[in-house]
This record gives sequence, C-alpha cells and structure tokens, in this order.
Amino acid sequence: MSYEELKDRYLNDPEFYHLCKFLESMIYKNNFTPYELKQAAFFASLKFQMENVDKVNLL
Repeated sequence: MSYEELKDRYLNDPEFYHLCKFLESMIYKNNFTPYELKQAAFFASLKFQMENVDKVNLL
C-alpha cells in the first residue's frame, strides 16, 4: 500500500485515523521508535492470530 493510499484512508476512515493518532501518541509519550511500534503491532497481530486460530480465517 502506498503512502498516498494510506494518507487517503487516514483522512477518510475515522477508525483508522484514531488508531493512527493513538499509535503516534505512543511514540511521543513512551519514547518508542517508529520501528519498535511497527514490531509491537506486528507481534500483537501475530499473537492474536495464534491465540484465536479457530476464530480467524487464515490463508
């Protein structure tokens, strides 16, 4: 997904906008680097999938 596509979603999808603002606040308030935040988001998604394998339609 390109920067422009993500920017369009950010501007037009209220839930995505609020998620992005929350994540950005985590960078500022907790001194996370963008890379650490990316790792945490990836791990949280992976952990959710592993713990909910019966509930998530995996490819």
